[in-house]
Amino acid sequence: MATAEQIIRRVLVRCGWPSVNAPLSDAEILELVDDEITSTLWPQLHAAQGDWHLARRDYTLVNGQALYRLPSRVWGPIKELLYVDSAGVARDLSKINIAEIGRLSKNQRPMDGSPYYAYADGDSLGLFPVPQSTDFSLRVIYYREPNAMCLATLARQITVVVDKQNFTLSSTIGSLGASVDFIGNGNAHQVISEEQPYAAVVGTNLGMQGEVPEDVQVGDWATPTGFTPVAPIPNHMIPQLCDRVAMAAMNSNGDQAGFNRNLATAKEREGRGLPTLEPRIEAEPDVIVPHSSPWRS
Repeated sequence: MATAEQIIRRVLVRCGWPSVNAPLSDAEILELVDDEITSTLWPQLHAAQGDWHLARRDYTLVNGQALYRLPSRVWGPIKELLYVDSAGVARDLSKINIAEIGRLSKNQRPMDGSPYYAYADGDSLGLFPVPQSTDFSLRVIYYREPNAMCLATLARQITVVVDKQNFTLSSTIGSLGASVDFIGNGNAHQVISEEQPYAAVVGTNLGMQGEVPEDVQVGDWATPTGFTPVAPIPNHMIPQLCDRVAMAAMNSNGDQAGFNRNLATAKEREGRGLPTLEPRIEAEPDVIVPHSSPWRS
């Protein structure tokens, strides 16, 4: 595990910069960290271990409503679209292009009023035929984009899990923003639960507005929604991240000699690290489709 402060310190050492009055501020270095994770390391990680960062959202269907907004933090393709009945039995929805809807028969509808197809419409998912029953739900299984990094001073670790609604924090904090994300302390550092509203932070006591449905454990982090104090990548990728950020920092500061000096080491370290990105479960790796694809699947 590496906190934002630890990553900044390693980057400064690689650049040969002082810890005080460095050419780039901490905020600017963290912006480079986010850029390197999103543009390079996240695609590498997902190609081999994409299921580390899978998320699920269930939608209650509304009678006569065709469009449902995608989760705001979807990254890459939608992995699965499921139609779940009142007994919890799920079936796949066939994915189609929005242009195909006009060629489909509106009379092609199951007796229970459920849809056959799903299509992408901007930031929404569309269902066809339009649902005519509220006895079902739509389940979207998707890849979540990485949270932006923040200083660990803006987050707190969980020291006691009182119950699924109340937690003890490692130290006092004034606010955690409008809502809380819980970040796992395991090697994947994934978002355990996101956008959870909380009632209050009193001293070291965090009280949520309702029960957190996921399994939050001691050592996990409570952090403002959309942020993480620890790099959201496996621990063995931290040196590679620091190498890439240091070279980006030196390049932005016009230090070509320093960039060239670190390039060979960074390439060697990356070459050693990539073979370790093997799937946790033996299976065909997911193919990541560009976000600009009409359907992204």
